[in-house]
Amino acid sequence: MSSKLLPLCLAAVLLCAPHVGAQPVEEVEEEPADEALREILKPYKSFNAELHRRLPSGDLVVSKLWFKGPEKYRLELDDGTIITGDAKRRVIYEPDIAQAVYDSPDNDLEQLPLMVFGKRAREARDIAISRLPGEVQGYGFAKMGEAEPFLKLFFENDIPSALEWIDLMGNQTRLEIASITVDSYSNKLFRQSPPPGTQILRLDQPR
Repeated sequence: MSSKLLPLCLAAVLLCAPHVGAQPVEEVEEEPADEALREILKPYKSFNAELHRRLPSGDLVVSKLWFKGPEKYRLELDDGTIITGDAKRRVIYEPDIAQAVYDSPDNDLEQLPLMVFGKRAREARDIAISRLPGEVQGYGFAKMGEAEPFLKLFFENDIPSALEWIDLMGNQTRLEIASITVDSYSNKLFRQSPPPGTQILRLDQPR
């Protein structure tokens, strides 16, 4: 066969062959955001974490969080305040003023650990969970009908790395999750018994 005809024959074969590349590509349906988040958080049913917050002054505030799924948490702030809670009640103990407040928060941000790691958001019909835009790995929590999330949870390689939220006054706060360790804990850790002499304020009971 003439060397001049060879390219023409090859072209004819290519034109007559089935166009594999032209076949419709089946689109893979993306997993719903709430289900994807639930899957990522599966290893974190019980853990402790160190939280860092940078103040406008540049000072670093360190707090510690313990969580036991589905709905128990303990938060120790840098000033000695201890907050324990579950889905029904929260106890805030402030040793510097010897006062303990028992209340039943009705605001999601007041029960932030449950909002993020508990089942509150993933079972609530008034909360929409979405993936954050761009290449960042994270999820946004928004009230139904609102476009802007009031709470964001960030990950690095599927490990929780930071929290951002906007409070009722419109102020934004960011907490870096400096470390997180999966472990198991006794229920006793999540109960408070204020010492004798503590002033008790019961806001969780009807007057």
